[in-house]
Amino acid sequence: MTLACLALTFSAMAQDNVDILKTEYNQPGVAESFKVGSDWYPYPAYSDREAWDKLMTKDMKKAYIKKAKKYLGYKWQHIPASTYIALNTTGDKQAMRKIEAKNREAIIALMMGELAEGKGQFLMDIADGLWFYGTSYHWHHSNQTYGQLPRYEMEKVGLGSVRLGVTIPIVWHFFHEEMDKIDKRISTVVLEAIQRIIIDPAMPGYGTKKFRWLGPINNKRGNWNPWCNHGSLFAILLLEKDQDKLNAAVKASVENVDQYLATYSPDGACEEGVGYWGQSVGRLYEYLQLLYDASGGKFDVFENKFVKSMAEYPSRAYGGTNKKGRYMKVNFGDGNASGGGSAMMYYKVGTLFGHDELRDFALSITGDVTKKKFIYPGISGSGSEGYRVLENVRHYGNLCAEIDKLNQRIKDGTPITSILDELRGNIPHVTWYPAMQQAFLRTGDNWLLGAKAGDNGEPHGHNDVGSFILYINNIPFFVDPGVGTYVKDTFSKNRFKIWSMAAPWHSCPAPNSVQQMNGKQYGASSSTFEKIKKEYVMTSEISGAYPKEAACKSYVRTLRLKDSNSKSSLVIEDNYELTERKASDDVHFITPGEVTLGAKGVLTIEKDGEVIKMTYPSTLTPEIERMDIEDSRLARHWDGVLFAIRFKSAPDAPLTGTYRFTIQMK
Repeated sequence: MTLACLALTFSAMAQDNVDILKTEYNQPGVAESFKVGSDWYPYPAYSDREAWDKLMTKDMKKAYIKKAKKYLGYKWQHIPASTYIALNTTGDKQAMRKIEAKNREAIIALMMGELAEGKGQFLMDIADGLWFYGTSYHWHHSNQTYGQLPRYEMEKVGLGSVRLGVTIPIVWHFFHEEMDKIDKRISTVVLEAIQRIIIDPAMPGYGTKKFRWLGPINNKRGNWNPWCNHGSLFAILLLEKDQDKLNAAVKASVENVDQYLATYSPDGACEEGVGYWGQSVGRLYEYLQLLYDASGGKFDVFENKFVKSMAEYPSRAYGGTNKKGRYMKVNFGDGNASGGGSAMMYYKVGTLFGHDELRDFALSITGDVTKKKFIYPGISGSGSEGYRVLENVRHYGNLCAEIDKLNQRIKDGTPITSILDELRGNIPHVTWYPAMQQAFLRTGDNWLLGAKAGDNGEPHGHNDVGSFILYINNIPFFVDPGVGTYVKDTFSKNRFKIWSMAAPWHSCPAPNSVQQMNGKQYGASSSTFEKIKKEYVMTSEISGAYPKEAACKSYVRTLRLKDSNSKSSLVIEDNYELTERKASDDVHFITPGEVTLGAKGVLTIEKDGEVIKMTYPSTLTPEIERMDIEDSRLARHWDGVLFAIRFKSAPDAPLTGTYRFTIQMK
């Protein structure tokens, strides 16, 4: 089978991803369908108790009320100057974010509790929360301000503020009449704050800095683009009273998000990795849902082929649950290796995009093999904002109904493992993303290989051209460390001084002991994929990932995965050509397993009771480096430790040669 055939068969190939939204917006009657006023908002008024009783199940209402009671008398937390300044002193981003997140959690919990109960128990605490936000100086994160501290006269759209932009306007929308009974000043100050912090900075023509988060960053549009456009446009559509201003905002926003789609990988793969898919495509879904709702269903691109192609990526990148109950995934870039993700998010996106594979995947991650049943997700789901919580309410009943059907099948005698196999049975063995130069490969005996070429300038990317991730029976044997707790250096010029981002802690080579460099210009010049009989073969020329100091004329890495129902194997073959010998060649492999050196040319790796054998050239000498992980976010995925197997050639090795490694079960 040829590369072209594989590309067409196993992955959505390049679709027309230019002007998708603009074209839809310009359809007859679509632009005119966006009207000022909140009549479009698809939720009943707070006073319509009968409608809320139909929308929420008894269990949901009970859970929301219980959580809201925890915030009765909540003390709204002021954000001190020191927590903003900490970003530039200690590098700590979390102190401020923890305070902000707790306040946001409180206002959402109180809102949902009152919507569920409707007896006024939480109204005064909601009034306190709205007054707090209305009189707060700033709603931004510390790294999204002008200078160390916020400046009242210089607002801009940012990720911190838009989370509140899809929360505070909703709280005001439901309860402003009740607030007026307490004191009309509450509504006034809240609306003034929303106007100043959210609406005005998003309006066309507002200042020169407004597109820092709405628009381009390094000529790319990443997750921040649909995220910020959604957060700001939502407030405008809900609250703006001037039709001309609303029209201008919708038009500008649609054109802006079109740029996100135009710079998205044309094969539908998420360049930011599966860890950020929910904040990228998930945010796009929310943006498209907003346009659909606000237009009365006239703005509808959910059947667009390119848009639908974006929905498959997480399903392809995920494996399954290992012996420790961890759901494993191919986590290139800033993503965690384990964790099932949000079933609610995947279910919502799969439903709206009409993507059955993603819907089935969402159901699969609610399955608990140890308890032998499928479990309802928590009511908050991906509910870090008011908009998301209410969207979860809209879809929660349907998801739970499907879970009930699966559990009934278990009661009728079908093993949960068989149901899980069915839900994941529609995933192809091979997914090849030619534009991203990524492959996800599955064998009959449950090997999952994720391989990548690409470049080292991908958003949220690591220095990892030519690296791979390998799970066997959902047990991690070769891995990407993932990302630790975000600090100042995470998104600074010092990013690649962080060990988990740097090339030495990824399974890739270092010719002449020179490591890969970061930047879009450092990447693979070509990458091909084909199936030859029962072997999947990916070949990449990765010499471009190294600076000239590596004296590397060519470095071709070939991965050969033999597909078998019982004896799969992986061969890594590196063919190199140097112009000068300066030092030894190093080839790194990163594993969470215990490494044991055996006879010359052989080592074994044990993880969770399984053992693999790795053979390597006798001309290479292995060294084992242990990394005891201090970062709590990283440590929990790897039980606190990772190992680097570092193969070194002789310092006078030939200028041309081949390094061949074979991996198989022992």
